[in-house]
Amino acid sequence: MVKTRNAPRGKNHVWIVPVILLVVLVASVGGYYAWSRLDKDRPIHTESAPTTSQPTNSPTPAETTVDPEWQKMVAAVEQDVFYQGIWLDEQDLAGKSYTDVRSQLYEKQSSLAEETAVELTLGDKTFALTGADIGLSSDWLEVLEEAWQTGRSSDAKDENEQIRARYAVITALKEKPLKLATTLSWDEAKLQAMLTTVAEQVNVAAQGAKAVDFDTKNKTFVFADRTPGFAMDLAACQALVAEQLQNGSLGAKVAVTGEQTWAGLTAAEMGKNLGLVSDARTVASNNANRNENIRLICQKINGLVLNPGETFSFNGHIGERTKETGFKPAGGIINGILEDDIYGGGICQPNTTLYHAVAMADLEIIERYPHSWPSTYVPIGLDATVNWGGADFKFRNNTDQPIAVVAWFSKPNVVFQIYGRSLGSGVSIKLTSTHEGYIEVDPPTYKENKKLKPGEEVVIREEHIGQLATSYKVWYKDGKIIKKETLAKSRYRPISAIIERNSDPAPTETTAPTETTAPTETTAPTTASAGG
Repeated sequence: MVKTRNAPRGKNHVWIVPVILLVVLVASVGGYYAWSRLDKDRPIHTESAPTTSQPTNSPTPAETTVDPEWQKMVAAVEQDVFYQGIWLDEQDLAGKSYTDVRSQLYEKQSSLAEETAVELTLGDKTFALTGADIGLSSDWLEVLEEAWQTGRSSDAKDENEQIRARYAVITALKEKPLKLATTLSWDEAKLQAMLTTVAEQVNVAAQGAKAVDFDTKNKTFVFADRTPGFAMDLAACQALVAEQLQNGSLGAKVAVTGEQTWAGLTAAEMGKNLGLVSDARTVASNNANRNENIRLICQKINGLVLNPGETFSFNGHIGERTKETGFKPAGGIINGILEDDIYGGGICQPNTTLYHAVAMADLEIIERYPHSWPSTYVPIGLDATVNWGGADFKFRNNTDQPIAVVAWFSKPNVVFQIYGRSLGSGVSIKLTSTHEGYIEVDPPTYKENKKLKPGEEVVIREEHIGQLATSYKVWYKDGKIIKKETLAKSRYRPISAIIERNSDPAPTETTAPTETTAPTETTAPTTASAGG
């Protein structure tokens, strides 16, 4: 049996043809696109005539060259430095880089804080205000940007037109340079504060006429006439400084402007209507040391002058009372005990007399204290004690005229007078007081002292019952009372006695025994005696 075999089936390759055609198409399109872009970016060329003759039978290739005018424009606008014709603060920036100029201006701005912005002058006085003092700064960065951007931009849409427009700008700068200037600015509040500080140093208060002495012999004041003051005109000075800064004149000198001022009265005006206002007198005891202390106080206060508003302090004016300053030991109260050897003892009497004169002149009494107990030389409530380091007597001249104190001691009279403005025609003041009662005193304090004899007592401090008093200023006009004012309230504190004693019992006295008389002898009777 014969078998037949089918021949094998061949493979189908028809799909290869479309793929090859697609590859060829893509390559063609890509090549065309690349050639188009290359041709578009090619610089502009112009054909030029051949420089050498070619055989007529050979074709001549076309040659292209860059337009020199266009190249000049591009090179001019693309400079990385400032263009010619740009100036800033009188400085030619041509050919300088932005970075260099910026660094230079930055350093200049930084130094403004330390530099003298303006110098104020008045006579031989000068006041330098630095940039930091007034918050000085400038717009240098904005102006620098303006200078740099000049000729570097254009509103034209086409790139070539932009280059031509920019080139036109920088070309024009050569004929008409751009001259820019920075502008200074400052903090007005800081400037005003600094000017106020200067004003505090240059302003001078006007002084009215003032008394500088008192002629105690002729009872007249000696005056120094008034002197003018000076007031700085802050607004005018601020305007002058601003003008200099606006002009860029750093460190310029500006004269301080102001006006002369006057105050108070002239010497002639002040000397009118001054005379005796009050006269106070007390009578001293006959103690030599005490009287010498009184005389010394009167001498130290005689001729004292107080101008309006000035204050007198007894302790401040007299100072400490010591042997070295001429005071004598005399009676004085220390801690409620009357001591006989106190330097300056007795000076409370002239102080009290001064107190009377001051109150009768209606001057302001600032500080006054009563004694430990009422004094014998004035009514109760009208005394004034002083003690170094303690009680003081102070008063103020509360009038608009000077006052003077005249004082002397003409044994036994202690006299103090006040000269100054009048209280008014026919007006005077007298002082009076009333007793307001007593304050109970505590029982004595006993201190043991074995140095005393048993049962012995010694009084160290006397007992003083406390007392109260009120003093008054009584105003008179032409001899008639017109008003009565309280002058002061006085409290004399109760002082209990201090007694030292030896509480041991004293020995009891005993009576000596009476002597017994011996009996009288008697004679015995005679008797006979026996014997043989």
